[in-house]
Amino acid sequence: MTIIHKLTYIRNQRTSQMIKGASPLTPQYLDRQSRIANLAYMHFHDSDQAISFLNEHNLNLAAKPLDLAGDSNEGYAAVCGEILRQVPISHQHNSTQAERARCTECSAPV
Repeated sequence: MTIIHKLTYIRNQRTSQMIKGASPLTPQYLDRQSRIANLAYMHFHDSDQAISFLNEHNLNLAAKPLDLAGDSNEGYAAVCGEILRQVPISHQHNSTQAERARCTECSAPV
């Protein structure tokens, strides 16, 4: 996991409550996690299966896919390949133009 700084807490001057500062994750890390989550939901067509895939340790990747995808572009590509490997053969891209465009992002045959 890429961390740019420690999580900081700031005292709200008006209420004296402690509030959480900026996220310790880089914007690039968050972007890759968001993109891989969208791809998983699109390809698996089942939110429970997508969530399970993203959050459980994967033996082929030797890591948790969501963390691996966020860490680097190479990790993102590896997770994308694993998603495509697990997609049922009957999976077809016959819906919207936006869905087909997202699949090209990870080199899925359209």
